[in-house]
Amino acid sequence: MIPSTDLSWAKLVYGGVVAPGLCSIPDAPSEVEWDVQTSKGKKGATTTMKSERKPREFTANFELTDDNDNADQKAWIEFQALIESTVQGGKITALSVYHPSLSLAQMGPCSKKSVGLLIPQPGGKLTVSVKFQEYYPPSPSGTGPAKPGNPGAGYVGGAPKNDPLAAAIAENAKLQAQADKT
Repeated sequence: MIPSTDLSWAKLVYGGVVAPGLCSIPDAPSEVEWDVQTSKGKKGATTTMKSERKPREFTANFELTDDNDNADQKAWIEFQALIESTVQGGKITALSVYHPSLSLAQMGPCSKKSVGLLIPQPGGKLTVSVKFQEYYPPSPSGTGPAKPGNPGAGYVGGAPKNDPLAAAIAENAKLQAQADKT
């Protein structure tokens, strides 16, 4: 049974930093890409799996409270700077992400796709939606597809030394273990 009322389901950890406020993840699709070819003059179709999974995106909705001298709202400024840092300077940086829903969906490291506006709510709260884009590099030509969760796949001889994706996946596993202890 999944403890959906547990507070850990309302927290997101990104790049090793616990996001301020409460977080909900309304979508984290895990789609397989199919090529469906219908037959002319016949019933049925042929289906071929084109790829196990494409890099995905998900939306995280944050609710920032005005408790504790607006601590959530003040912490958001630093947290948003962390999100923005993943696409600054012309280089993509994918950071590990942990939320129980994302763990179940086997989401890999992510970068910023978009950050919405802070929207005032009754009671002094603010809400903001952030879209994250999963990132993993293509495999070297001729070695097959690299797979999220297994960065060594697609690399001849296993994962390259100092692979940042492998390090991010290891960091994600460590964060998940920490969250399981709480």
